[in-house]
Amino acid sequence: MRFNYNLLNNRIAQVCGSQQEFARRLGISFEELQERMSSTEGFSASEIKKGIEILSIPANQANRFYFY
Repeated sequence: MRFNYNLLNNRIAQVCGSQQEFARRLGISFEELQERMSSTEGFSASEIKKGIEILSIPANQANRFYFY
């Protein structure tokens, strides 16, 4: 199953300015970020947790950003 990361991409642009900057803050390469966003596997639990912190996503809204 592929996830729809449109909402996540919008939040990344608002908070970090670019996917490259988000990847840097997340501790992965831009290529790895692109792979996560285009694969059926998505992000690891630790990457999701860190991404929520970086993007200041309320915990009760995380599903909207990572699992649609």
